[in-house]
Amino acid sequence: FYDKTHWDSLMYLLGYLKRTRTQKLYYMKRSDAGLQVYSDADYGSMKYDRASVAGYMITFNDCPISWNTSKQKSIARSTSESETYALSMSLSEIIYLSRLYTYITIPEAENLQKPIIYSDNTQLLSHIRDGATASNKHYDIIWKALQSYTKEFKLKYIDTAMNIADLLTKSLTLNRITH
Repeated sequence: FYDKTHWDSLMYLLGYLKRTRTQKLYYMKRSDAGLQVYSDADYGSMKYDRASVAGYMITFNDCPISWNTSKQKSIARSTSESETYALSMSLSEIIYLSRLYTYITIPEAENLQKPIIYSDNTQLLSHIRDGATASNKHYDIIWKALQSYTKEFKLKYIDTAMNIADLLTKSLTLNRITH
């Protein structure tokens, strides 16, 4: 059943849509059109239970189209485990978006570059590229899934300072906000 809280939420949503109706995302036509995925995790950041926070941002021609931040459900034992979970989250979304782009008709669809997945964890990237196995069955399965998709996606290292998913997983300092 609906009450005043629901009505107030609806009115807030409609007000937001009215206030922002002139704002737009601009997608520029480019010859190197493609999806970029920025993945990151903040290992053990929740002080009360030491859970990690994972996040990703997906851009199309440098314009954000999908993003997510979530507290990890299990406690990671290492930064690599935490980053593995974040990469797994982003992989699910990029698979969905890649398949979606094959079904919709946009002029750039046939010229899309392979999606690039960026991570700032060199150890994790080398494990995936080298076909390494994890000691934990759950993470080993995720690594195998990531390894199997490396034919469809490019995995690349990105410096932490340039990783825009970092904004979704860590507290922002005043210096980071202003620059």
